[in-house]
Amino acid sequence: MCSIESALKANRVNINTKLLCLLVSAITIKDKELIKFCFQLLKSKKIPADKVYEAILQTYLFCGFPAAIEALIMFHEYFPRHNKSKYSYKSEQFLKAGKANCKLIYGSNYEKLIAKFKKISPEMEQWMLIEGYGKVFNRSALRLKVREALNVCMLAVNYYPRQLFSHIKGCKNAGFRKMELLEIIDLILPIMAKKYQSELKALVNNIFI
Repeated sequence: MCSIESALKANRVNINTKLLCLLVSAITIKDKELIKFCFQLLKSKKIPADKVYEAILQTYLFCGFPAAIEALIMFHEYFPRHNKSKYSYKSEQFLKAGKANCKLIYGSNYEKLIAKFKKISPEMEQWMLIEGYGKVFNRSALRLKVREALNVCMLAVNYYPRQLFSHIKGCKNAGFRKMELLEIIDLILPIMAKKYQSELKALVNNIFI
């Protein structure tokens, strides 16, 4: 925990973003004590509850519904007064927003990505755009830049190198500088498998040339 607290003191990235990144990483690895530690810090730093809620909702894309639901139950214990807004599902609107967000994140590789998914799974192509880049990433409580950092952290601690490469590039396209992303990565290194730590930093160095 000491190394995590030390990484939190670095100041290139605001504390809100770093604590949310640590929270989703803890949810990903199912570390209940670290999740509690994150909630306590989030409350003590007066991080807005709606931002915490949004970060937890996003975990279902990378960790599944069970992990997100368990985290939401804990969230309600720490933030019982958080007001949930009314919600309606608008698939056409989500698809339009999803395409725009995906193009921003993938840049010139967008068409290649879509062509690949149309070939291997047309269903996943639609779900990725509607559910991920549209329904979730377009919600207003968190900026797309912050959401990409959350994605990198979740993918890093479970280590999916193919998707991790894409979302590190997404962080660059969304406006992250190399040293900012490395500061976030330093925060999650203590909870990653050691064999992947150097590979993660090498990915960042190769992308931010």
